[in-house]
Amino acid sequence: MGKQKYLEMNRFTVMDESFNVTVKNEHIQEINLYLKKTKINETGGILIGYYSEDFKTAHITMVTGPPKDSKSGPTWFHRGTKGLKKLLLKKWEYQEFYIGEWHFHPDGPVEPSPQDIKQMIEISVSRRYNCPEPLMIIVAGKASKFMLQPYILINGKECLPLVPRIDIVDGEIS
Repeated sequence: MGKQKYLEMNRFTVMDESFNVTVKNEHIQEINLYLKKTKINETGGILIGYYSEDFKTAHITMVTGPPKDSKSGPTWFHRGTKGLKKLLLKKWEYQEFYIGEWHFHPDGPVEPSPQDIKQMIEISVSRRYNCPEPLMIIVAGKASKFMLQPYILINGKECLPLVPRIDIVDGEIS
């Protein structure tokens, strides 16, 4: 049972284990579908989820694709907003919230660009987002073979990568 749980859920942590993110494989597969649609252009969407009671773990429960008013090219992406307010209001009823962004760099690095970091800083101080420590998942490569790297912006300035975390308890993956 522990193995099956691990295979369905991915856990990432900052190096000092002060913050974690969980994302289900089904959400990674959804991102892959958006990559297949865009092919050579950047794309992205938002991350929706909730935090643990101690606020040390963000659980991603939904990834969106690019809203219809998004614009993109091979080296840039501007996420639109059409339909997001309505979606987020509906998710609010289930105690799920905006917690960050995901973004595709076709054939690019899995690190956030200066523009990506600038966007995260803007989100962290914006009252519209109400998300002082946003997550960003950078996806890089091709739809057929890609890497995924989550980041968190801490204190409005430090962009920290999260690394995969596997917990082993009594020889079982938990």
